Amino acid sequence: MSSVPSRPERLTFFIDRSLGTGVGIALREHGYRVQLHEGRFRRRESNDTEWLAAAGMNRWVVLTKDQNLRYNKLEKEALIQSGVRAFVVTAGGLTRQALTSLLLMHMPRIVELSESELPPFVAHVTRTKVSIMDL
Repeated sequence: MSSVPSRPERLTFFIDRSLGTGVGIALREHGYRVQLHEGRFRRRESNDTEWLAAAGMNRWVVLTKDQNLRYNKLEKEALIQSGVRAFVVTAGGLTRQALTSLLLMHMPRIVELSESELPPFVAHVTRTKVSIMDL
């Protein structure tokens, strides 16, 4: 079952390197606008603060598995200063296909929060729900 965004022209999702290109390509195939980390930044030369700043400046919605965004002082500061909307997949041990399925299942809620909540924020994506966490 595919889930198509209500207004794909309004949101662009940034897929960081922790999720991988395959997840981003699959989301594109389901009609979402996607920017891939690998397509925008050199893997070894970019740090998280760099792409977080770009995500905020471009109003991209970040999808990641990097749970340290809330805890690393520099990354948290970049997230807040850049006004990033970040969704962190916290469900572990998932294949690329399972990750894609999980994100597609939750995309209506991710889109809703991205459009209704003021940035910056971090939301956790679990197997059963999407919820905003305290920064």
